Amino acid sequence: MTTVSSTRLEYAQGNSDKFYEVSVHQDGTGGYHVHIVYGRNGTSGTSSRKTNDPTTYTNAMKIASKTLDEKRKKGYVDAGQAQQTTSPAGTNRMASVLGSQLSNPVKDEAQLEELLDDDGWDMQEKKDGVRMRVLRSGGAYMGVNRRGLIVDLPETTVKGLRQSFEHLVGDIDIDGELIGVNYYIFDALRLGERLGGSLEDAPFHKRFACIEAEMREGAGIHLVPVHRGSAAKRAFLEEMRKVNAEGVILRESSAQYAAGKPNSGGSVLK
Repeated sequence: MTTVSSTRLEYAQGNSDKFYEVSVHQDGTGGYHVHIVYGRNGTSGTSSRKTNDPTTYTNAMKIASKTLDEKRKKGYVDAGQAQQTTSPAGTNRMASVLGSQLSNPVKDEAQLEELLDDDGWDMQEKKDGVRMRVLRSGGAYMGVNRRGLIVDLPETTVKGLRQSFEHLVGDIDIDGELIGVNYYIFDALRLGERLGGSLEDAPFHKRFACIEAEMREGAGIHLVPVHRGSAAKRAFLEEMRKVNAEGVILRESSAQYAAGKPNSGGSVLK
């Protein structure tokens, strides 16, 4: 096969260091194929095709361009273009918090049915990104990964966070997932002094109500909606299954925030 075009994208953020390469090849019959290779930087990656059968040059280039655009929207950049961040690469300091609250899986369909019927459990969409708490202290924004280490935040994300929270006086501490430069918020542990300081000991439903009331619109900053009640949870779960989404998270409405993951069970399940 003859390689007609090849583009390599990279994503280096938090604990992620990976690549995604899209290439268009012409075979011996004159048809065109779109190939992808992806994986961690420094490895040969996994190969697959975006086209099962030969197609035209125009269509192959459209498929390749669309695939690359989708990855760029998730934060990938062309190889050699570094993502601007809030601190120098390699920052590896321990934060004053213990990391994110992590989830165990639901045991089986029987337990899932119980949780769907139990009004004491809320549901949110599960995102497929880098788990990240965001702190603001002394006016500076920083990310904290699931191990409790301070990591870089993209400058674009920080600009959006300022738009959403700059009106709050004092420190903030929110929990969510970073996908490219977009930050999806699940929970809040501190929202300045206006709300009386720490929300960590408050039940989830109160913490979420606080951030729902206080958060303003910021570019790339999204609040992940909560679905309550059996009918709403079942409808949302069915919707997620239809679109083959990453999954859902179930949170005990009355539970306090607890960083880390218990050996089994817990107040947050996926």
